Amino acid sequence: MKKIINISSLILLVVILIGSCKKKEISRRTILAENATPSVLTQDKSTVKIDTGKLAEKAITMEWSKTDWGFAEAKTTYILQIAKSATAWDAATGVISLPMQANLSTSLTHEALNGAVNSLGFARDVAGDLKSRIKATCDNSPKTKEVYSNEIITKVTPIGTSPLSCAILSQKNAEVIVDKANLDSTANTLSWTATDYGYAGLDVVYALQITKGGASWDAPGVVTMDLGPSLNKSFTNLQINDMAKAYGLTPDVVSEVKARIVAKVNNSTFYKPCTSNEIVTKVTPKVLVAYLWVPGDYQGWTPA
Repeated sequence: MKKIINISSLILLVVILIGSCKKKEISRRTILAENATPSVLTQDKSTVKIDTGKLAEKAITMEWSKTDWGFAEAKTTYILQIAKSATAWDAATGVISLPMQANLSTSLTHEALNGAVNSLGFARDVAGDLKSRIKATCDNSPKTKEVYSNEIITKVTPIGTSPLSCAILSQKNAEVIVDKANLDSTANTLSWTATDYGYAGLDVVYALQITKGGASWDAPGVVTMDLGPSLNKSFTNLQINDMAKAYGLTPDVVSEVKARIVAKVNNSTFYKPCTSNEIVTKVTPKVLVAYLWVPGDYQGWTPA
């Protein structure tokens, strides 16, 4: 019995000693980590002008040395932080943090860098100062404070991806009563101004969207007409009546149909689409009598 007790006491003592050693080791690591040697951040260029012809290509590459926490087995997670030069690093907004895991370098494409500085509020086509630093955390000791590298400045000239002005939509007739006697004649014409993205040579195209008055633009039933570079669209009495019928509008009752323009740069996801103002047209549809030609009936048309 005494032998069993002695063995148990010995095991307990070993466990206590191991736990004590671990606590001392964690404490030692924490103390050493607070005196860590931070990473040194560098970049392959200090000036970048965004080039739309090289959107998928590397615009800048940043590299940094390992953070030295004071013990060889330390594992580090790095985070690249970027902001406008005038923004404080501890600001609630205006700082972008990009996880780098254990990597010691990263490259940003022209498109990615442009998106980042635009989101930070850089002025389009104007060189601005972007500051960067590396935040390092020690995975072995979560309670250890993070350490930061030196700060570097990159002068970046971004390109605006949103238009300076979007299309302004207008119409010839704000109220249309379908004329059954002139179904092929023009009942209404919609026109809009050109969208200006601020750069020459862009292939800007337009789509006209139409739906029932009061309906949401993301609800089912929205008709979208791709109109290419055109700046106007006309509708005959018959087209308007058919559209009213498709929407279930009641004949001889005034109803509302609304429209808007969506403008975008053709075959490009770099520039952001924009939507025009919304216009409303009061439409009074009619019941149309269809006629079919009956072979052998020489008296004329027979009502369908």
